[in-house]
Amino acid sequence: MKIIVLLILSALLAFSGGGAPAPGPGRSVASPAPGPESSRLTGNGGILVASPAPEAEVPRLFSSSPLPAEDEALPPLSERETVEIKENFFLSQISDIYLNPDEYAGKIIKLEGMWFSAEEEGQTNAAVVRYGPGCCLNDALAGFEVVWGEKNPQNEAWVEACGLLEKYRLEDDEYLRLRLSSLRILERRGKETVWR
Repeated sequence: MKIIVLLILSALLAFSGGGAPAPGPGRSVASPAPGPESSRLTGNGGILVASPAPEAEVPRLFSSSPLPAEDEALPPLSERETVEIKENFFLSQISDIYLNPDEYAGKIIKLEGMWFSAEEEGQTNAAVVRYGPGCCLNDALAGFEVVWGEKNPQNEAWVEACGLLEKYRLEDDEYLRLRLSSLRILERRGKETVWR
């Protein structure tokens, strides 16, 4: 189960770049070598679906390398545009960000969702997500990997996260993540499953 969740998170966090066509139904989003031994990530109307690879061949999803310094040419965080991900258009807005990462990188993103974190090789990896339509009704996750230097909430806590959207490289692929500036645990939960 843990491997499938991590594969789904990596599928949601991966995006195609370098002038490649935007993913669409049946198009590959990442570039693993096709074959029965590899994970296959496919786009399905903006929702990404992952088929798990055998356990021994699951790639490392998160980088332990130091994070890049903030680009000094960008305006200070207090002057940057904030994009608020609304509950009624959660999947649409998330998909637009992943399909157009250059238009959003360096902006502040604010969203609510469930907190999930896990330890991998001594490093905590976390994400703020909601459930969305997948191959078996609502088994896909949509949201962002996050970097948070403070104490982590419990898994599945409902949070409001706000942070800088940044791109990073892992091997030959680029991913998106939010470097959080604030994280609040909320009493009132929003919709855990979203359909648009």
